Amino acid sequence: MKQNYHVNANTNSHSRAIIRCANTSNIDLARRFGVSTKTIAKWRGRDFVKDKTSRPKTMHYALSETERELI
Repeated sequence: MKQNYHVNANTNSHSRAIIRCANTSNIDLARRFGVSTKTIAKWRGRDFVKDKTSRPKTMHYALSETERELI
């Protein structure tokens, strides 16, 4: 299955897997993939390589609960 990435995405699941398994330093990996050392440290600390969902965890409504019940 083909993966679609955001235009500004610097890493994908393949490069993240390489980052997690690599024995080189964070600085070397950051130079190789063109990202910050903070990004490398983030992906090394995770136990997955897929993107997290970007949907909100809670829905904030403009109407109060009583206003929603009236509608």
